[in-house]
Amino acid sequence: MKQLYHLLKPLANIYMIILLWSLSILNLYVFYIPLKNYTTSAGLHTLPIVLDQMNYYTSDEGYQALTRLGNDGRNAYRLSNYTDFILPFLLFLSLSLPNLALGKGSRYIISPMIYMISDYIENIAEKYVLEIYPKRNDSIMMLACYSGLIKMIFVCGSLIMNSVSISSNNTRLLDLLLKATRTSNENLHSHHTNIKKTIQVLAQVLDKDNLSVLHYIAYYNNLYICRKLADENCDFNTVGNNGKTIINEDTQSLLIYLFIIKIIS
Repeated sequence: MKQLYHLLKPLANIYMIILLWSLSILNLYVFYIPLKNYTTSAGLHTLPIVLDQMNYYTSDEGYQALTRLGNDGRNAYRLSNYTDFILPFLLFLSLSLPNLALGKGSRYIISPMIYMISDYIENIAEKYVLEIYPKRNDSIMMLACYSGLIKMIFVCGSLIMNSVSISSNNTRLLDLLLKATRTSNENLHSHHTNIKKTIQVLAQVLDKDNLSVLHYIAYYNNLYICRKLADENCDFNTVGNNGKTIINEDTQSLLIYLFIIKIIS
């Protein structure tokens, strides 16, 4: 099973999953085409009931269904049965790859694998009873019945597993997002509380070189931060060597805050 897991893992991406589900739906549509053509030619109002559509049946009920089809209906069912040999493999991949894409282990392949095997057994058994009709083989008919029942159980189980995996994965991502948001809010609150003190400390360092101050203003210009810091009303020593003020209050606040961001990042 682990070898199969390593073989399938490279295929577990969104494009392959969408392609496989599309092919599975297309194959299911093709399955009903011969039966629809028979329904039209026979003047029936509804599709005939075939073994694949019966959840559980006895051998007598199975052969009664084949008898009601008539010769043309059984021929149409044979054609549909041929196309049904493709669907198990497509659905096996369609049910397995989503779990692998979410990082699940090889055990998540087991349920789709059991589905695929039981579906193939059902198809082979149905093909056999169709070929020997009107002769009967009750054992093979019941094999088709029980295989179909197992198929339905495990395909539903696989779909539920996929839904749970996707749901739990989304829940985990949402939890991480909320934690990240809470952490970000706490950091922002902390920065807002201590920003004046931090700015005043760094201003003493930056005041040593007004040319570097101008450089940071030009390089890290950000109007949003400028608007946010306009409310800080911090008092800075912005007098240059010639005694003239070269940087106004809001611009200096912008500079210091951007310098903090640069250090943090």
